Order: sequence, then structure tokens, then C-alpha cells
Amino acid sequence: ARGVNHKRLQEATGCRIFIRGRDIGDRWQTDEELQMLQHVHIEADTEEQIEAAEKVIMPLLNPESPEFEYARTHGMQQLAVVNGFTVKRAEQRCGVCGAVGHLGFECPETGGQNY
Repeated sequence: ARGVNHKRLQEATGCRIFIRGRDIGDRWQTDEELQMLQHVHIEADTEEQIEAAEKVIMPLLNPESPEFEYARTHGMQQLAVVNGFTVKRAEQRCGVCGAVGHLGFECPETGGQNY
């Protein structure tokens, strides 16, 4: 789930997209890139692909844009599902019987007794 937005952007644009610059922990950066301010590096086969990537990436660089908020929220939801912290009822697991779809206090195996 980590990088879900990154992967989605790469697939949608057909580009390879990298975050580069100072304080980015990427071992593939050159010494020159490590000294630069943080930036987005886009590689593609055509100029049209690069322009398409710029068009979808630029709003994501503005924390006040709706696109930024959607990407952040969607990424956090995907990470929560992977880590088991989902709020979807159908995906919740019972602590008593281990079944999916109910919580421990609702478990039919407890005979209606709350614990």
C-alpha cells in the first residue's frame, strides 16, 4: 500500500516519476541530486507523456488543493487496510472467533454474554 498514489500516477501517465533532492532517502540519487532542493523528476518516452504527468502532479504539490487532499486520504485508507486498521465493517475481524464481519462483543460464540 505504500506508494499507492505514486504507482497510480505512473500507470496513468506512462511515466517514471521520482522524488529527488535533499532529505530524500533514495540510494539511487547522484551526489548532485542530493544537494538539490526537493523536486519531482519525470522520465518518459514522449513529451506528451511528460506534459500529462506535469498536469496531474502540479495540483498534488499544493496542500490546499482538492487533488492533494484526495490523494492523501486515499493513500491513508489503503495503508489502513493493509495494516489491519480499516473501518469497513465487512473487513473487521472478531477477537473471539477470528471470523470476519463482526467484533468480539457481537460474537455469536459468546452466547450473548458481554465480556
